[in-house]
Amino acid sequence: MPSHSIVLNRLSFRHPSADRPLIHEQTVTIPFTVVGLIGPNGAGKTTLAGLIADSLAPSGGTVSVAGTVFAVPQDLPQSTRSVAHALGIAHIRRALGRILEGGMAEGDLEAVGTDWDIDERALVALSAMGFETPDACLLDRPVATLSGGQAVRVGLAAARLAGADWTILDEPTNNLDAHGRRSLLDALAGWRGGLLVVSHDRELLNTVSAILELRDGRLRLFGGALDAFDEMLALEQAAARAELSRAESQHAKEKHQRVTAQTIADRRVRYGRKMHAQKREPRMIMNQRKRAQQVSVGKLTEQMADREEQARTAVEEAEAAVRDTGRIRLDLGDTIVPAGRRVLDVGAALEVQLVGPERVRLRGCNGAGKSTLLEAIRTGGTASLEERAPRVDGGTWSVAALVPVGILAQDDTLTPSATAFEAVRGAVPTVDPHRVRETLAGLELRAAAADRRVHALSGGERLKVALASVLLAEPAPQLLLLDEPTNNLDRESVTVLVHALTDYRGALLVVTHDDDFAERAGLTASIDMASLRGTDGSPQRGSAEHRARG
Repeated sequence: MPSHSIVLNRLSFRHPSADRPLIHEQTVTIPFTVVGLIGPNGAGKTTLAGLIADSLAPSGGTVSVAGTVFAVPQDLPQSTRSVAHALGIAHIRRALGRILEGGMAEGDLEAVGTDWDIDERALVALSAMGFETPDACLLDRPVATLSGGQAVRVGLAAARLAGADWTILDEPTNNLDAHGRRSLLDALAGWRGGLLVVSHDRELLNTVSAILELRDGRLRLFGGALDAFDEMLALEQAAARAELSRAESQHAKEKHQRVTAQTIADRRVRYGRKMHAQKREPRMIMNQRKRAQQVSVGKLTEQMADREEQARTAVEEAEAAVRDTGRIRLDLGDTIVPAGRRVLDVGAALEVQLVGPERVRLRGCNGAGKSTLLEAIRTGGTASLEERAPRVDGGTWSVAALVPVGILAQDDTLTPSATAFEAVRGAVPTVDPHRVRETLAGLELRAAAADRRVHALSGGERLKVALASVLLAEPAPQLLLLDEPTNNLDRESVTVLVHALTDYRGALLVVTHDDDFAERAGLTASIDMASLRGTDGSPQRGSAEHRARG
C-alpha cells in the first residue's frame, strides 16, 4: 500500500431502507494529497467520508487507511462549545488547571500526560491556520461566536494538533462570506498531508491535486483540479453523444430492415395461401412448400428481431454514458421589464435605484444585513433593517419596490408531505395545472418526479420547486430576489438555476458569495451593504441618478 494512501477494496454501502446501494463494489486508491470529492446531491459523498473516517461500517468490502483520520464536523460553526473543546484539548486543560491549583483529581496526570504546554501548542496550531496573535482567551470562546471561516479554521487546527494524516472537510465553504472563503483558501494553501474535501465550490476545487467523483454508485479518480476534470469530461461527453447518435441511427436502420423483411414475408405467406386455395399443385408439394416457408420466415423474423434488440441495447448503453445536462427552457414572458422602468429605490436619498432588467449582486460580509434588506424589499417594511442594519448617520431606511417582487429565500417553506406538484399548486392556486407541470418539466422535474414528496427531494430539487412557485406567481415577479441560492446545491442543479435565470426577463438582486455563479448568472452590477449603511467610510448620500453599477 502506498504511504498514507486510502485503499477502497470492492467497497459497498446500502442504507437498510434503500432499494439500491449508494456505493457498489468500488475499488480505488486515493493518493496522499489534497483530493476534492464531487458528485450530485444524494450520491453518497458524506456517506463515503463517514466510511473513510470509520464512523460508518460498509455493507461490503473494506476501507484501509494508512494513517489517522480527523473529520471536521460539518456543524462546527454552530457549536456552542468552546474552541478548546473543538480542538480536543478541553479535558487536558481542565486537568492541568486542577494540578496547577493544587486540587489534582484522580486521573489528571494521565489526562495531561506530556501535554504540559498544550495551550502554547494549540495557539501555534491556530496561528498556522491564519489566526493573528491568538491568545488563551480565544480558547475559551464558544465556536459559534466566531465567523464561519474562523470556525472551519479551528477545525483544521484541531486536525493539525491531533497529528492527523488525513483530514476530511464536508462542504466547508457553505455559508461563508467572501472574507471567510478567502481565509479558508489561504489556510489550505500548501496544506501538508492528506485532505479530502467534499465540495461543489469551483474556486476551492480548483486548488486540489486530484478529483474523486462519486456518481451512480461508482467512483472515478482524476489527477488534476476541477477545470481540467471538466475539460476531460466535456471531451468524453462529446464522444458519448456521437456514439449515441450512431447507435440510434443503427437501431432505426435495423428496425426498418425488420419491418421491410416482415412485409415481404407476409406477402409470401399470402401468396402461398392463394396457391393452396387454388390447388394448382399437388397437396403434398404445397404442404412441403408451406412448412419450408414457415421455417424460413420464422428464422428471418428471429434474426431480424435479435439484431434490432442488439441495436436497442446499444442505444441504452450509449444513453447511460451521456449525462443529462441539456439546456432547459422556460416561458417567462410575463416577467419582462422595459429598459426604462424604475424597479427599486433604496435609501433615504435614493442611494441606489434599479432601472430596467438589471442584474445586481448584493455584497457584504455575513451579518451585514443583506438577507434583512431582501426581506424588507419583499414586504415593504423597514423595522427589521432599523434594528439589525442601522445606518451610521442614525437616519431611517427607505425601501420602495415599484414592480411585483418574488423572493427565493435561504430556507424554503415547502410542506414536507406534499408532492412537488402540490407544493407549487398550493403556492399559486390560480395557475392552470398544466402550466404548473410544464414549468416543473422545464426545471427537469418531469412526470413521476413531479409527484414525489418534498421530504424525498434533494436540495437541488427543492430549490426547483420553490423557484417554480415564485416564477408562476400572479402577478409575475419583475424583480426577483435570491438569497444565497447555490448553498447546498450540486453543480448540475446550479446549471439548471443558471439556465432558468437566463430565461427570466426581469430584474435580479442576488446575495451570493459564489463568484463563479455570479458570473454565469450575468450579475454585472453590484451594491455593497457597507456603502448603503455608510460603514465603509463612503458617502451615503447620492443623486437620484445613481445606479447600482460596477
